[in-house]
Amino acid sequence: MSIFAIGMNHRSAPVAVRELWSFTADTATDLAMQAIQDKVVEEALVISTCNRTEIYGTGTSPEVLLAWLAQYKRSGSSDVDMQHFYKYANLEATQHLMRVATGIDSMILGESQILGQIKQAFKQAVAAGTVGKNLQQLLQHTFAVAKTVRANTNIGSYPVSVAYAAVKLFERIFSDVSTVRVLLLGAGDMMTLTGKHLQQAGVRSFVVCNRTYNAACKLAEKFQAKTIKLDQLAEYLPNVDIVISATASTTPLINKKMVQYALKLRKFKPMSMIDLSVPRDIAPQVAELADVYLYSIDDLENVVATNTIARYDAAHQAQSIINVAAEKFMTWLKAQQHVDLLRDFRGGNAVICANSVQQALKQLRAGKDPEVVVADLAGSLTNKLMHQPTMLLRNVIFNKSESN
Repeated sequence: MSIFAIGMNHRSAPVAVRELWSFTADTATDLAMQAIQDKVVEEALVISTCNRTEIYGTGTSPEVLLAWLAQYKRSGSSDVDMQHFYKYANLEATQHLMRVATGIDSMILGESQILGQIKQAFKQAVAAGTVGKNLQQLLQHTFAVAKTVRANTNIGSYPVSVAYAAVKLFERIFSDVSTVRVLLLGAGDMMTLTGKHLQQAGVRSFVVCNRTYNAACKLAEKFQAKTIKLDQLAEYLPNVDIVISATASTTPLINKKMVQYALKLRKFKPMSMIDLSVPRDIAPQVAELADVYLYSIDDLENVVATNTIARYDAAHQAQSIINVAAEKFMTWLKAQQHVDLLRDFRGGNAVICANSVQQALKQLRAGKDPEVVVADLAGSLTNKLMHQPTMLLRNVIFNKSESN
C-alpha cells in the first residue's frame, strides 16, 4: 500500500495559478469521489485553502494521480500549470502533511488556521466516504503531532498570521490608522481575526459587507461596525480608505469599473486594498488604476519577517517531532500490508485444528485408546501447523545461501 500527495502552494505557484486550482468544499468532494470511481486512488482527501491545493491518496502512485488530474480539470489549465505541482510518496508524503498541519510549511511560519482547515476537509471526506482506514490513521497521527508541537515548542508563541501581516502592511502605508475607514469584505474566521488586529492597531471605523447579510451583522456586532449588503458595495466603496477581502466567492466581487467610480467620487484620493482570497475577490485589473494600491496574499510573505525569525528554532524542534511520528506511522502502514496474509494464515490454522479435533473425537467414540488418540492429535497438528512456516524458512535460508 502506498500513500502519496500531489499539490501546489504559495512557493510553487503564484496566486494567478493557484486560483485556477482552487476547490470549494463541494467540488473537492466531487474530485475525490471521481478519482476513486476512476480507480486512480483507493482513498482520497482534498485540502484547498488560499495558499495551497493538495490531494492525498492511497493506491497507485502520485504520477498516475497527477496525469489524471490534468485530464479532470482541462478547463483553465495548461502544461505550465501542471509544472507547478509537487509530489511526494510514503514517508515524504507523511512528513509533508504533518509539516502542513503544524504550520511550518505555511507562508506565515507556525500559523494555526491551517490545522482547522485540514480538520474540516477531513470531516467532509469522512462524511463523503472518500477516506478509509489508511488515510484516517494518517490524519489521526497528524492531528496528534500538531497537538504535540503546539504544546512542546514555541511555534505559536509570537503574533504572526495572515491577518496580522495584512494589518502590518497597512501600518506601513498609513502613519495614523486611527483615522482610516476600513471595509471588511467577508465574515469568516479570517475577517474576525483581521478585525481584532485592526482594533488593536487603533482602527475605529469599520464597515462589514458579506454575501450573507446575517453573517455580516454578527461580525459587525463584535467591532461595533456598520453593516452593508453586497448590492450596496459599489455605492459605499468611495467612503472607505482600506478594503480587506476574504470570501469564498468563485468570481471577483470588486471590479475595475466599481473602483474607477469610487476614485472619481473620492477626487482620486488613494485607496489601499488587500485580497486574501483564492480565487481572488478583487479583479487583478484594479491594480492598473494609478490611485489604488492592490495587494494579494502573495505580497504578505516578507511583511512579518522579524516575528517569523523568532519561530525558526521552534520549527526545527517541530521537524524532529514530525520525523519520529512519520516513521512510526510508516511502520504501522507497512504492517497493514501483511494483515491479510496473517489473517489467512490464522484462519487456515483454525480450520486445520477444527478438522483434527473432529477426527480425534470420532476415534474416541469408536473406542480407540485415548492416549493414542491424543498422541496422534499432537503429532498431526504439529506437522500440519509447522508445514507452511517450515517451507518459508527453508526458502529464506536457501536464498540467503545463494546470495552468499
